[in-house]
Amino acid sequence: MWKPIPGFDYSKYYGRKATVIYNTSGEKSNQSKNKVTNGILIGLAENPCDVTVLLTVKSNLNQDYYYDTRNAICGEIIQHIKIEDRDIDIAVEALCNQKLVRDLSDVILSFSDNMIAF
Repeated sequence: MWKPIPGFDYSKYYGRKATVIYNTSGEKSNQSKNKVTNGILIGLAENPCDVTVLLTVKSNLNQDYYYDTRNAICGEIIQHIKIEDRDIDIAVEALCNQKLVRDLSDVILSFSDNMIAF
């Protein structure tokens, strides 16, 4: 079961790409049963029992149009949440520029993920 970090402000990540990994099988140790939903984080809804993660997901049912759907995933089944953090790219590029190896930032970023896990 996923729980938010107490006192952490998740609202600064609203509007960013998010990946939610969850398991509805009841077998928490069986990672092959995990499901993944990718979307845009639009909020967290708290209730007395747990927290629900709210996502907007774009689906392409027709070749000409995209449809936005809203997903609410209960915190009890969530294993991990990864949220895009653009600051990682900026920090790596700034560090490489300080060390005068500007072309190295692309190599470093190809090995890293710009998502942070919660």
